[in-house]
Amino acid sequence: MTTNLIQMKIGQSTYQGGCFTFEGYIKGQNILEIARRLGLPQWRMDEGFFVAHALTLPGLHEFELAGVTIDSTDKFMTYDKKGGQYHADKFAKLYTGINIPQMKKAYMDVFPQNKLVKVIPAKPHEELRGYPAGTMVPQFIMTRKLQCLVTAFVPAMGTFR
Repeated sequence: MTTNLIQMKIGQSTYQGGCFTFEGYIKGQNILEIARRLGLPQWRMDEGFFVAHALTLPGLHEFELAGVTIDSTDKFMTYDKKGGQYHADKFAKLYTGINIPQMKKAYMDVFPQNKLVKVIPAKPHEELRGYPAGTMVPQFIMTRKLQCLVTAFVPAMGTFR
């Protein structure tokens, strides 16, 4: 099966939505550890990945909580041809006791001190292939695309510096 690889360049400005995390959880880690931490299947990382840093921060209603990477977003998201649909009720069942509005406001205070990043595997997502559980890395679903700068490409077996 031939897969079209995602083409990006370091220094490229791009708009990205979907799952983001904080740079500190991937910095200094090799590609295998990053895949394990984020719950990305190894086949997606075989050709390396790009790192895009958010240049803008989301507003309160421009992101959703995605818990930690041990839980795939498939547990509280549904997908169709139009994109993904977040289900706050499913998230609340999975993460009992979390006050979602209060937690989102708390993250709004944390975002400026941390670098939000998106890991973009060179191999695109394939719908019928599953994702393994990650670890305890926080993740956020951007519902509005953020302006980002592609700052790195990490080749297969490389380390994100």
